[in-house]
Amino acid sequence: MIIKQVTAAVLQAVYSNLRADFNNAFKETEVQYLKVATVVPSSSSENDYGWVSEFPSMTEWVGKKTIQELEEHGYAVKNKAFQVTIAVKKHRIDDNQLGAYKIQAQGAGKSAKKLPNQQVFKLLNNAFVTKCFDGQPMISSNHKIGKKNVSNKGVKPLSIVSLEAAQESFGAARIAMRSLLNENGDPLDLNPTLLVVPPALGDIARALVTATQFKDGNPNPYKGAAEVLEVGALTDPDAWFLMDVDQAIKPLIWQNREEAHLVSQTDLSSERVFMDGEFLFGAEARGNAGFTFWQLIYGSTGKG
Repeated sequence: MIIKQVTAAVLQAVYSNLRADFNNAFKETEVQYLKVATVVPSSSSENDYGWVSEFPSMTEWVGKKTIQELEEHGYAVKNKAFQVTIAVKKHRIDDNQLGAYKIQAQGAGKSAKKLPNQQVFKLLNNAFVTKCFDGQPMISSNHKIGKKNVSNKGVKPLSIVSLEAAQESFGAARIAMRSLLNENGDPLDLNPTLLVVPPALGDIARALVTATQFKDGNPNPYKGAAEVLEVGALTDPDAWFLMDVDQAIKPLIWQNREEAHLVSQTDLSSERVFMDGEFLFGAEARGNAGFTFWQLIYGSTGKG
């Protein structure tokens, strides 16, 4: 196509092509956050999750019904704004040299798709220090169920050296989660079957849930006990997490205020076009990651 003059129609064609490149890359990019996070819609600047406290559970109905009141904890997740912007030179459009912008549009599409992934796992990286609804870090030794102190934190490294080492790490995590009771003393009946690890622990994790026996010759009781999710965005090579992701809500959320979408500034009479000879194309999104029930996750620093 020979372009003699940049017109509104030409800009619309350029925008349509960039949007197609953006959307195709967005669609084809794979993400992992949906394994550990529930997508929650948002219609304001923040969502209040003060109601996240105890799991509602059925009890025997004798006399009047027992009403479970929602305890307010003041836990809110504020939405953040995100953007990526591409400046397209007017002269490049004149000269029909848009190949580089195709690559940039594809990169923007991939980046937009990965935004929730990055934010969710960034939050998980900080789960030992970032507070959840009860005022404690999401993974802590000081959670409360009623008046009882409960821990979802370990320090043992994930190990397949021996049955004993596996029991002290992965086995202890399973027992801690599956033994949890609610305030009435009833089992929560959790089913922790997702083992989330950084790349440094990927081989160990896969061996842990697939090997017939350990290196010490003992049979492996954890074969098939969990699915392994190896996440490149996890930055601590020692930390690992066990999760129950089969409940009504997962242990993390992606709060979606505004889906990533392409925007443009293509006014031919704008000051930027006149002074700099540039048109702007980019993507915008709004949202944030947050925690839900700490009961749905067990984490170990792996440094004990």
